[in-house]
Amino acid sequence: MGFILPAFSFTVSWLGTDKLLADYDRVFAVITIDGAPTTFSASFHYPTGKLAKGKRYAGGEGVWVKAINNNRLAIVFDEDDPAAGLNYADAVETLELPI
Repeated sequence: MGFILPAFSFTVSWLGTDKLLADYDRVFAVITIDGAPTTFSASFHYPTGKLAKGKRYAGGEGVWVKAINNNRLAIVFDEDDPAAGLNYADAVETLELPI
């Protein structure tokens, strides 16, 4: 488990059905740490149908960071990561370039 985030809220910027986890949506959001001017981009999985694009939500307690890549945090809302061990690169069909 990575480090725990302090109190925060997030605004959903994109959400879509996860191709590998039937009960979860993939979400991109902008996180605002309470009392700080800094924002971060974040990605995470959340149970299907619970969030809406453009809405702001309180982050909750015990949310942890599993990875940081190019100023985007990959966060997890539960003790267990629902996407642990999944490789999304293998889930995409490789197409031939059109001539």
